[in-house]
Amino acid sequence: MGERKRVISVSLFETLTSSKNYKGNIKHIFEVKEKDGNYTSIDNLSELVKQKLLNINIKELYKYQVNSYELINNRQNVAIISPTASGKTLAFHLPIYNFLKKGEKAIYIYPTKALTRDQERQIYNITPDIRTGIYDGDTPFEERKRTRESSQIIFTNPEMIHYSILPYHTNWSNFLSKLSFVVFDEAHIYNGIFGSNVASLIRRMKRVFKFYEKDVVFIFSSATVGNPYEFFKNLYGEDIKIISSDDAPRSKKIYFFMKTPDDRSLYSEAIWIVELLIKSNYRGICFMKSRKGVELLYRYLRDKLDDEDKKRLLPYRAGYSKEKRRDIERKLLNGEIGFVISTTALELGIDIGDLDVSLIVGYPGTISSFLQESGRSGRKSTGYTIFLGEKDPLNEYIVNHPEEIFEKGSENLIIDPYNTNLLKKHILCASYEIPIHKFDDFFFDDEIDLLIKENKLKDIEGRLIPSISDMPHKYVTLRSFEEDDFVLFDENGKELERIDEGRAFNEAHPGAVYYFEGDSFIVKDLDLRNKEIFLTKKDVDYYTQSLEINSTKIIKFLENKKRHNLNIFYGDLEVTSQVVGYQKRKPFINDLIGEYPLELPSRVFETKGFWFYINDDIKRDVINSGYDFNGSIHALEHLLIGIFPLIAICDRRDLGGLSHPIHPDTGRPTIFIYDSYPGGIGFSKKGFDYIEKLIGYGYDVINNCKCEDGCPSCIYSPKCGNKNKPLDKKGAILILKTILSL
Repeated sequence: MGERKRVISVSLFETLTSSKNYKGNIKHIFEVKEKDGNYTSIDNLSELVKQKLLNINIKELYKYQVNSYELINNRQNVAIISPTASGKTLAFHLPIYNFLKKGEKAIYIYPTKALTRDQERQIYNITPDIRTGIYDGDTPFEERKRTRESSQIIFTNPEMIHYSILPYHTNWSNFLSKLSFVVFDEAHIYNGIFGSNVASLIRRMKRVFKFYEKDVVFIFSSATVGNPYEFFKNLYGEDIKIISSDDAPRSKKIYFFMKTPDDRSLYSEAIWIVELLIKSNYRGICFMKSRKGVELLYRYLRDKLDDEDKKRLLPYRAGYSKEKRRDIERKLLNGEIGFVISTTALELGIDIGDLDVSLIVGYPGTISSFLQESGRSGRKSTGYTIFLGEKDPLNEYIVNHPEEIFEKGSENLIIDPYNTNLLKKHILCASYEIPIHKFDDFFFDDEIDLLIKENKLKDIEGRLIPSISDMPHKYVTLRSFEEDDFVLFDENGKELERIDEGRAFNEAHPGAVYYFEGDSFIVKDLDLRNKEIFLTKKDVDYYTQSLEINSTKIIKFLENKKRHNLNIFYGDLEVTSQVVGYQKRKPFINDLIGEYPLELPSRVFETKGFWFYINDDIKRDVINSGYDFNGSIHALEHLLIGIFPLIAICDRRDLGGLSHPIHPDTGRPTIFIYDSYPGGIGFSKKGFDYIEKLIGYGYDVINNCKCEDGCPSCIYSPKCGNKNKPLDKKGAILILKTILSL
């Protein structure tokens, strides 16, 4: 069809503010000026590489690209950190190209299939004389052998390394015997559970490479990271050279920070903005934080747009077939469609053409993700980003403090490569790949002992191998703590997709509304024994939200400190969590329709967390001031969890919390915040380390929120099993003022 002629006659600011739906909700406009690049000569590069660059009309490089070239050319392990669209691919590929021409080989690893295919096209355009092959879940089996035997570069993802290469490394012996370089691109994605799993995956890779007597160079390419030395050492397992740069030129960018009005929902606000942008001929992408959000927004817009505009809009997310995803990418690139509603699946550097606008609905959780999503527009000319804040403490803070995005720098990336629960799974995988012996790098005494006691490992003449007959790799899901082993079926018995237990309990419980490819389904049954979920397609005018209650038990103190008027502790906790019911709410105004109980089993796990007491003087002041003390500490717990991503990259679901007026293990009023994963993953440790910042951010949000008694922008939590009762905003403010001596 091709892109229809676009005429944009007025500025985006005028377009937004002249709309009948606009309610004066642009709180800040932030402009980032264009800047020139920092270039240097290519004279010191090999003649081979210089000629390749001249062939594609590149006569100079950014300074950091030449620095990267020199280090990689000397076979040094490096992490290259530079903003989106700043040429990181050239930085690592050019020096590797020298070695490929000598018969050596490389593996390039990307976090998504779409990015893998896009990057293979880019590499081919730079060096068409190199034989490349894609090896992922979409590669036909008849092509896989040919790919590994003929390719000089294998393009793949962490899952294929885990499931298909390491356990079958003997099939790869010819390739591995010539392997010299492994590249992990978009390495900032490896945060939290995913990153913790990938850290063990990298250790397993190095172990297999050592078996083939290969000293392979590891290269990481990443957007900005707040704690690069700590993060990359944890990810790689050793110290690594860091190259950090902002040498690339930049077009002018204009950012609008918008607040969702009190009388409208986030979805209704996003709908009028996307509809307006499409009708005004802007090309763009709308980023939603969840699959459910993508489906809901697309569903509502599909019903509002006329037939011509409807053709210009499509949804995009993981879970769609490979053919569907590639078709959407192609249509956006060639102009057949003008707008896409997407999860973070399109956040990374896939070539989807030059867009005008990035609409970011809800803070994506990290500054680097925000800048990645913003960077999808305005690559060749002035670009616009509209940030639409949700009604929660974190988004409220960002809307009112946009300077945090541009001046603070990226947050810390958190991984825990020594989480016992994850490590045990990877030890089993490693023992399947190559038997583990006493002096092995993968011999962790405590975890080995546990696996032997659980009869999962057995000792054969000093070598440890799995006791189970199945390949252990299939029980390890890299991107979540649990396996995606709950299967969703429609009423015809067709499998729609697979999800993990956490999502099954929270999003696919009986009575839940579940969205898939723009259609709504009702969950009729959740079969826990067989891990099957049965859905019926049905149009409904409501959405559902699960309610969860928790309890905690202190197992062990690990650290403690005193800050301001607080005694703060960090240690091991036992958490009991249970989804006890769900709510039906109206989609645009969020009005409560009804609440319904559920009888689902509780989940008990050990994790790590921090907690602090509220002393008797503060409690007395709160009560004497006429405030509800229980409601005050409950509000403070919600607030601190809501604002937590400002100090560590995480999502609300990565953390749990509890406020208790007299906790049985402390005998005092206590607030707990803990990791939502067995064994902990490191998020709550950052809260313990940066408690002063966390409390300061929390006070800023709650004190400046205009509501009288509390709202979703400050102290309400959407998942509170106690239905946000009791909550006392003024009492929480008093506690914070006293702690901060204000």
